[in-house]
Parts: sequence; structure tokens; C-alpha cells
Amino acid sequence: MTILNLKREIEAALLITSWSPSESDLREISRKIRETRPPLTQCELEAIVSSVVGSFTHAVMEGLDNSDLTTILMMATKIENK
Repeated sequence: MTILNLKREIEAALLITSWSPSESDLREISRKIRETRPPLTQCELEAIVSSVVGSFTHAVMEGLDNSDLTTILMMATKIENK
């Protein structure tokens, strides 16, 4: 699993339209996701991303669907910390 795949999944899950995380930011996000007790919720993911990169721009939709977040949690566990 690559860090760029994780980035794309996070962008899709949070409907991110503008952000520019560094590779180390993405690794930190991955670490924090791994420390989260499953199931990962959209609110938790948003808080994690925000805590690492600060503000980011994303679309807001009615209702929450956390079904895709299991994939992100699994991807984060496959990112190697270097």
C-alpha cells in the first residue's frame, strides 16, 4: 500500500477539495488512524487530518456514511513507518 493511495482514499472519504500534506504529514495521519479504535468514523478521520495538517477545504454533504472508512483504516495499517 502506498502513501499516495491512502491520500486519495482520505480525499474521497472527506470530499477534500484543497490540501497539500507532505509525506511526513501522511505518515503521521496513518499512525494516528492506526491508534484509533475501529470502526473509524468520518468525524474521527476529519479530526485526525485537521490535527496534522491544520485547515483543509472539503465539501459538506447531508448525513454521514462511514462504510468506506474501514478501507482507510486497513490501508493505514499497511503503511510502513520509516
